[in-house]
Amino acid sequence: MKKLLKIKINSIIKPKIEFVEYPVLETKFEIINKMISKLNENNSKILKYLSKELALSKIREYKIKIIKNGHEKEDIIKILKVWLTRIRVRRLVFIVFEGIILPFTPILAILPGPNVFFYIPALLIYFHFKTFISLNNLKFKDLDIEWEDDLNS
Repeated sequence: MKKLLKIKINSIIKPKIEFVEYPVLETKFEIINKMISKLNENNSKILKYLSKELALSKIREYKIKIIKNGHEKEDIIKILKVWLTRIRVRRLVFIVFEGIILPFTPILAILPGPNVFFYIPALLIYFHFKTFISLNNLKFKDLDIEWEDDLNS
């Protein structure tokens, strides 16, 4: 059974696409899962961001449920194609920027404590690269999309 990725499109004129439901990060290592659960308890923004990045990188493996506000499917498909293209281009810019910054982070290693100045850009470049490669090879017709009408609007 496929995991569910629920996306809501708020407007057609100036579209705002938001993730309503997406899987949280998980791994086979117990100690990392404990850390993730601690971050999840604190409502961590970085955990949400990385979970969304992971969902985007594995978008073909999910059943995508799109909540539409009574708009035409053709319009929503166009918006989704533009949105995925924007994300792909944005991730490429992030990768280039992080690739420029990453070699300079060992300079900050002389500071006492954990070297978060290296780990955070390394973690982000990994997730951004994974998302970029996945979206670069994505064909829109390969997506498993379901439609759902928004009952709250």
